[in-house]
This record gives sequence, structure tokens and C-alpha cells, in this order.
Amino acid sequence: MTGLMISLLLLAVTTQVPALPSGPALLAKTIAYHDPDGSWMEQRVEFSIETGYADGRTLVRLATVDYASAAYRDRVEEGGRVLEQEVRGDSCRLSVDGSEEADAALLDELGLSCESARRRRDYVSYLWGLPMKLKDPGAHVADEVHHARFQDRDVLDLTVDYDPEVGTDVWHMYIDPATARLVGYAFYKTPAEENGEYIVLEVERAVGTARIPAKRHWYEIPGGAFLGTDTLLEGRVLGAGAR
Repeated sequence: MTGLMISLLLLAVTTQVPALPSGPALLAKTIAYHDPDGSWMEQRVEFSIETGYADGRTLVRLATVDYASAAYRDRVEEGGRVLEQEVRGDSCRLSVDGSEEADAALLDELGLSCESARRRRDYVSYLWGLPMKLKDPGAHVADEVHHARFQDRDVLDLTVDYDPEVGTDVWHMYIDPATARLVGYAFYKTPAEENGEYIVLEVERAVGTARIPAKRHWYEIPGGAFLGTDTLLEGRVLGAGAR
């Protein structure tokens, strides 16, 4: 084989494998897919979310997230009671069956507290704001992107970790290489990535101008035990958020 033929063969092989984007570049692409006009983080959004658990229980939560100010409120009917919680700045409001006068013992029994309300705010706003929330302060997107397999498909693996005061989990975002659509993710609670959960995303729903994954199926790591499904029944933009 001549030197020219070898050179052409090597060129053909190398051109079949496009260079991977950097982590920040891939994040920019997936955000552009899901939030094409770049407005999501300035909006106040209402979600109606049905959660189905592995044991067959279901509940529906009506949640409003103000992404601009981090204010949050939600309402859920659980155990025959209507539970409401609201977080605004440093204050919070808790209500049981329309009353804010519930005693501490009842609130404790129902798992309601300002701390739990803030955790719920962070949970809902983060998961239903991905991938846009990966631009939050304290998030660190790895420079290097990897090829991976997720649910029998080829994906790009974008790794994100956080400042310790923000979070200790390591997240892997699985992104379709052709469209830059987020198709799933996993988070790990240990440095060795032995324990955590992975989430399979299905369906998309238009919420304003954004494309939001509407079904999230949760599984345990290790073992793959099914944990539950979150389904976006309805989502709508209420307007610009308040700062």
C-alpha cells in the first residue's frame, strides 16, 4: 500500500468520528434546544405534576416556581388533607386544610416545615428547570464530554458537580448527540458512583416557548428497582418573575 493510500485511509477513519464538544459548549446546545428564546429562568411557571409511586400510590401537586426570585408555593391533597406551603425570601407559610394555625405536633406528623418547604422548592425548580438550571451559581460543568450508552442508545455524557454548600451529588446528563435533547440523567451520592438514582425522560410538553420533558421514570442505583414516575399534566408560563 502506498503512502498516499495510507494517508487517505487514515483521513477517512478520522473524519468518521467528529470531535466532541466541550462541556460548556454542549450545555449551551442543550439549553438552546429546550429553551430556544432563553427566557425560562426569568419566568414564573405553574406545574401540575402527578407522582406515581412504586407501591401504587399517586398524588397530584400544583406548584408555582418563580425562577427569577426563587419564590415557590404548592398545594397537594394527601391523606385526606389539603397541604399548602410557600417560600418567599427568608419567610415561609404553611397551611393545613386552609388554616395556618396548625400546631407543631400536627405539622411534624404531616412532614411540614419551613426546611421541608425549601427542599421541595429546590427539588421542583431544579428538576423541572433542567437543563437550564445547570447555569446556576455553584454548578461546575466538566470540560470533557464522553460517549456513553443510556437505555440502549448512544448519548453524550455531560458531568456536573457542585460547590459543597450547594450539593454533594455528582450528576451525569445524557444528551442526544443529534438534537442536543436531554434524554435522561443520573446522580450519585458516593465518589465511587456506587449509589444513586437514574431517571429516564419521555415525551415533551411545550410550556411557553420551552420544551420540557413531561415524564420522568425513576430507578435505583444499584439494582435498577423502579421508584416512581413524575408526569407533567399541565404547565404554563404565568408571566415574568419578580426580582
